[in-house]
Amino acid sequence: MSAGSIAIIIASVSALFTGLNMTFSALTYRRVRPKVEVLPGSFSVPKGGDDKDPPCTLHIRLANRGATAVGVEVITLSGHHGRGRRKHKFGKIHVLDEPLQVEPFSGVRITEKIRRNMILRGGVLPDRFTVTLDLANGHRSRTRFKLREPFVTTEWEGPFPEAAET
Repeated sequence: MSAGSIAIIIASVSALFTGLNMTFSALTYRRVRPKVEVLPGSFSVPKGGDDKDPPCTLHIRLANRGATAVGVEVITLSGHHGRGRRKHKFGKIHVLDEPLQVEPFSGVRITEKIRRNMILRGGVLPDRFTVTLDLANGHRSRTRFKLREPFVTTEWEGPFPEAAET
């Protein structure tokens, strides 16, 4: 073998090891990045007339499934009534004074209070909620969940979304 052939073989092996190193670095980053998940807790609608407007309460749980702590800066909550062109949407934005830290492999419970007249439309609960989190690292996490009977607690006497559509 000539010196040129040996140099090409050594350079090729070096390039192969560099490619493997980059692959393992990318896989390690994917493994340790923050993975935030929003889990629905419960939704309570208290009784009250028009003169009293007690707030509705939504309990959610933020779970960090990653190996890196994550900070949550903004929580956006929106509810949806109906589908298509007649969809009614409401929203609430909660900007935190300082980022809420969620430690690795743990979770945090959050309670949001929403005005009752903002949620109910014609005495009916919204079909679904969307929770959007703006994280301190610049990423955004979004989840949707539907309101169903076991999820709603307390004294709600009105129709549920699936009963109101029929």
